Amino acid sequence: MKYIIVLGDGMADLPIKELNNQTPLQAAKTPNMDWLAARSELGLAHTIPEGMKPGSDVANLAVLGYNPAQYYSGRSPLEALSIGVDMKPTDIALRTNIITVSDEDGIPFEERTIIDHSSGEISTEDIIELIYSGTLHPVITGSALKNQNVDKLINILTKYLPEIEYKDTFSAKVFKIGFEEGHKLSFAKITGGKIAVRSTIDDERLAGEKISQIRCYSGGKYENLDTAEAGDVVTFVGLENTFAGMGLGEESDIDDQSLR
Repeated sequence: MKYIIVLGDGMADLPIKELNNQTPLQAAKTPNMDWLAARSELGLAHTIPEGMKPGSDVANLAVLGYNPAQYYSGRSPLEALSIGVDMKPTDIALRTNIITVSDEDGIPFEERTIIDHSSGEISTEDIIELIYSGTLHPVITGSALKNQNVDKLINILTKYLPEIEYKDTFSAKVFKIGFEEGHKLSFAKITGGKIAVRSTIDDERLAGEKISQIRCYSGGKYENLDTAEAGDVVTFVGLENTFAGMGLGEESDIDDQSLR
């Protein structure tokens, strides 16, 4: 049998004068909750052991069947585990909140009102711009081998990378050069159009050269393709005068090879 646990964390709140001294929950219209309550067993549960701080981290442990007095060591290890950090018995996790407080004259800092629990917010559009400009570098912990946080990485890529507009005619950027039996391997990202095996590229620097293979690598193995199109990352065989940073088609060369 499976169970669903729904926690109204922080729902109780405090009485508010404008609501006739009712809490927001007491004043709210809750037809679905009322329907469930009328058909359920109701009771009270004490989830905070004597002497422990009444926080959601302590209470949630108790709800899930763990004695907080025995297992609770702070919120930080719980949040570290929730994002896939492999905590060892000797590790210490530190967690902080960066907040925005009210700017009130004459009131001590510790008595000011918390305005925002995240110290302001950055819009999705700003995040995209910062990532695209190379100013912001998201870091996702995980392991592809163990399938840890792969979904989070994909979500980040899907949500925050800007939409790519590919060119209509064949274009590509060579980003790496390799060698195999004395011949060049040109690793490239196709940024427009498509190209097929045995094609020539309209570039005087590659005059007389023809693509003999188009490879799609996965680790040390590869698959031979007949064609490659915009968005593909492939390796060309047969082009001997390419170089890292070379632009093909409508792409321009990269003069600055520094890592940014």
